[in-house]
Amino acid sequence: ATHTRIVETIQRNSTQNRNNYVKKIQKRQTSRRNSLHQKVEARKKAKQLNALKNCKIFEDLDEETSNKVVDKMELEMYDSGADICKQGDVADLLYLIIVGSCQVFIGTEKVAVLKELSVFGESALFGIDGVAKRGGTVTAVNDVQLLSLTKANFDYLVESGALNEKCTKKLNQMKVERAKENKRRGHLPSLPVAKDKKDHIYFKKKLT
Repeated sequence: ATHTRIVETIQRNSTQNRNNYVKKIQKRQTSRRNSLHQKVEARKKAKQLNALKNCKIFEDLDEETSNKVVDKMELEMYDSGADICKQGDVADLLYLIIVGSCQVFIGTEKVAVLKELSVFGESALFGIDGVAKRGGTVTAVNDVQLLSLTKANFDYLVESGALNEKCTKKLNQMKVERAKENKRRGHLPSLPVAKDKKDHIYFKKKLT
């Protein structure tokens, strides 16, 4: 009888473990499907609203080229209060806010609030001397969804000829302007700048 109970217990535990494993796999698959759906919807929103027009580098792109850039962007999600990037960190991602808003801090001082469809982190695309550093810390005000573009994907778009001459020319102009700005400010990292004050609550720290 004791042997039978032991066998039954082993079988029951084995079945339970197998069921738990199946549930875990199903949950993981559901999570992936939800994540994929959210990415597709985020890209769709960015395309429909022509959100990259809010970035100086991409403002002159035609719809087809702009969509190619969006298709190279990945979805990232952050909870309220989470740091998206920190001042002084190496910068290798440009961000587009799809849902939510963010605050920008230089040290402990809040210098900007970036709203939905704002683009930030452009300096990641053209590091001075090959390396870009974050000029401030960007924190999620609420639950945030972002699309991010890696420098590697941006370089691929440039090298493949997907980006037009105006875009690459503006990028080179911004490189020169950012280098001059950093030199003037003693090589301090650049502040985030909102392109359109109508679309952003915008503050800028006065430099001395």
